[in-house]
Amino acid sequence: KLKKYLSKMTPANEVLEKYEVVPGGIANAEQRKAIVDIGAWIGDKTSTALNFVLEGRGGTGKTAVVQKIIANAIAQKAITQAEVLYTATTHTAKVTLAEATQQDVMTIWKALGVRPPDEVDVTSTNNSTEIVDIDNSENDPLNGVKVLIIDEASMIGEAMIAKIKDKTESRGIKILYLGDGA
Repeated sequence: KLKKYLSKMTPANEVLEKYEVVPGGIANAEQRKAIVDIGAWIGDKTSTALNFVLEGRGGTGKTAVVQKIIANAIAQKAITQAEVLYTATTHTAKVTLAEATQQDVMTIWKALGVRPPDEVDVTSTNNSTEIVDIDNSENDPLNGVKVLIIDEASMIGEAMIAKIKDKTESRGIKILYLGDGA
């Protein structure tokens, strides 16, 4: 019976390869579920679902899990590194994400070719509260992107969500929102 049981067990090196989120650190059950579910979503070429939210408090391992998901998807040839664009909502979050992932990261504003609304100046009558498109058609960062990762997504308002949808939906870009659910 023991031999039969052991033959059904996954070898440790396979577990490490699939679920090691930091050197020697295996993902917990929730992280493993995210790795499997989001990995399947990225690899599913027939899915019409273009949005996935990975939510957790700071320090719960969202970034490490995403790194493992992307590494697995690349290893399975579902995507290439060039088809993944890492973004963040602020410059501070961009720097933090770049340091953690060792990837190029840009703000979501730059990736979409938009600029945020002007800050409100109570002395002016010409304040813009609209997100403004910038012509970046010659050097569009979204060209060739299959997976757009947006860190600190809880900081995105409704107008920006609409702009993200407008700029990505027709291209079939899958968006992975990371945030704390605030």
